[in-house]
Amino acid sequence: MRCGIHTLQLAIWDGLNKDHVKKFLAKIRQVIVKLRTPSIRSVLLDLHGVTESLYTVTRCGSIFVMIDQLLFFQSYCEQVAAAGTRELKLTKAEWDEVKNLQDLLAKPNQTIMNLQAVDVTPGVLMKEWRKLSKFLQENGEQIAEGILSSMQKCEEKLFDDIHFLAGVYVDSRYRILLTAREIPKAKEGLLDIA
Repeated sequence: MRCGIHTLQLAIWDGLNKDHVKKFLAKIRQVIVKLRTPSIRSVLLDLHGVTESLYTVTRCGSIFVMIDQLLFFQSYCEQVAAAGTRELKLTKAEWDEVKNLQDLLAKPNQTIMNLQAVDVTPGVLMKEWRKLSKFLQENGEQIAEGILSSMQKCEEKLFDDIHFLAGVYVDSRYRILLTAREIPKAKEGLLDIA
């Protein structure tokens, strides 16, 4: 089931890989890069006892961590930007967007962390996937819709597999998640396995 978690990560990544999001994330990364300079890093360490996390493609949830850390240092960035360091300047609207992005990505990040912390069965994956889909659908923002669209494309392939559906069907805790269209496929998967 680790491949299902990875598929979810890729769907989220794909949803964030839209031009308007990429441009905004690039601007956030520029601020983070400036925060990583040795002189600023030592000030942050003295003031807060921590330094920021630089966005890394290979780390799960690294975008969320980067945004979370940037918001942690918002006050410092605003003070230094007001003193003339343009590289740390974000407008009020941009800071609001950073906060909105943090709020949006908290749920997908938590979902992935939860899935990585347990023995994932097909039923658990389906439950968490559908809960996240519902959250994104209710959010309705452009970025949420992009992530949701990517998840739906992956879902068609992942949740259409008769063996995956059979795994959900045999676990009575999660059988209720199956739609009327999926139940016959799940039974077909059971017959194929037997």
